[in-house]
Amino acid sequence: MERRKANMSSGEKEESSPLTEKPRDPNEIKATQCSRIQAPVQCCLRPAMWVPGLNQLHSHREKWKTEGSTSQINLDSVREALPRVIQADKTNSDFIVSKVESNFLQIQVVTRAEWLDVIEMWFEDNEIKISAFSSGFLPLCLPGACLFNLAFFWMPFSDMGMNAKRLKWIVSQMNIPVTRSRSWSSL
Repeated sequence: MERRKANMSSGEKEESSPLTEKPRDPNEIKATQCSRIQAPVQCCLRPAMWVPGLNQLHSHREKWKTEGSTSQINLDSVREALPRVIQADKTNSDFIVSKVESNFLQIQVVTRAEWLDVIEMWFEDNEIKISAFSSGFLPLCLPGACLFNLAFFWMPFSDMGMNAKRLKWIVSQMNIPVTRSRSWSSL
């Protein structure tokens, strides 16, 4: 460290590193206008989830249990964790809370390549059921992608484990202890 400071005094600029970079603003949205317009439509249609079996390539389900918490405390804990998740996110994805109800939370995640992933959480007492999935084959930066994805509903593709990783990131930033289990039956 001493040598680095000495070199900087001789006119060198300090190199950027993950430790010296400015934290990301959780309110900053980088998705294109085209993606922002198509995201709500794609989120409702979710053609990539239409074919049972194929949809398991790009989806992940978990059940979380908390001790002594209510559904409202769990919902608040997830909402408080999101800004920390966004600041720590190295994938440069946009996390957009699109729907909040007393027992339901929906987050649209627009990736750097502008694919739309969706995280849905159902809150019941001390239990949270989560479904995280990729919603379509084509990225939403392409005009009309939400319609073309209807034709490509059968196309197999992988999320490379990103939906599971996002859930892990959220749990790591929550302020209450959580016990995770891999899957749950359909609602």
